[in-house]
Amino acid sequence: MVTLSNTTAKADATLPKNILEVFQTVATKSVDLDKNRTKLVDLLRGAGIPYTHLLSPNGGRTSLTTCPSQKFWDDMVDSVILGFTPAIQKIMASPPASLTQAQKEDKKLYRQKAGSIIGKISGLLKKNPEKGPRVVLTGNAKASNDMQLLVDKVRKYSDMDHDVVQQVETLLALSRTLGLDVK
Repeated sequence: MVTLSNTTAKADATLPKNILEVFQTVATKSVDLDKNRTKLVDLLRGAGIPYTHLLSPNGGRTSLTTCPSQKFWDDMVDSVILGFTPAIQKIMASPPASLTQAQKEDKKLYRQKAGSIIGKISGLLKKNPEKGPRVVLTGNAKASNDMQLLVDKVRKYSDMDHDVVQQVETLLALSRTLGLDVK
């Protein structure tokens, strides 16, 4: 198979700085890693960036689509590398001629690790591509949502020793009194 270039983007396309910073955060933080990955996926979806933009331009024979440009890919890799330790960053920034064989192997390993991190984000984007940025409910909207979940749960009870319909009506009356939007 021939590797096709992604034709929906400009040849000199780059990622916005805020997205590159979150790539760095994903690489840096092992605590709350899932939360940071989710934030990055949400930012990418919000910017309209498809998972194919996170595929290496050197994808080889099996790759059908790739990122828009080599610069686009290099920016992502560089952002991930900034999340590594300063010692690793120094090795990654050094020209190969100035490195020992062990350092060259480390450089190759960490370059692959950066690509792996980007690949995992691409997989998350591909997994649920129709989802957009998450909406965080607060205040009245959160209270209404929580009460609706409770009312829906109570409606499912059939083996209660009291009248479920009366309990639902009581909860709906309470919701109206509190100004919540519950049906």
